[in-house]
Amino acid sequence: LAAAFAAELMPPLRGLVPEPPLHGGDAAVRGAAALPATLPLHRPGAHR
Repeated sequence: LAAAFAAELMPPLRGLVPEPPLHGGDAAVRGAAALPATLPLHRPGAHR
């Protein structure tokens, strides 16, 4: 069964070309690192 799925799914996946991120690979990392500083989730009383 796994071989049948692989035979059907792999040819379309091989045709896909990975695209680089829009603003460079480290832009997503920097954006994720900035989230805790901008979101007030960790401050006491923020949920009220």
